[in-house]
Amino acid sequence: MFNLKPIKMKNFLISKILSSKKVWIGIASIIVPLIAKALDVDEESVSQIWWSLIAILGGQSLADLGKEAKKK
Repeated sequence: MFNLKPIKMKNFLISKILSSKKVWIGIASIIVPLIAKALDVDEESVSQIWWSLIAILGGQSLADLGKEAKKK
């Protein structure tokens, strides 16, 4: 037979990644400017949106660091 443990681990890792706020914010910080550019939104507005997403990503990272520090 074959070993199911790697498949379970892979599914676990994928579910953990997809449930991460940081991953979704990171994906949004790539996709939103592309969509905005395709819709001919002015560059200054796109830049403000992008920097806002980066700030949210940084804030979420700091929040996660605080959670880890509390666990110790």
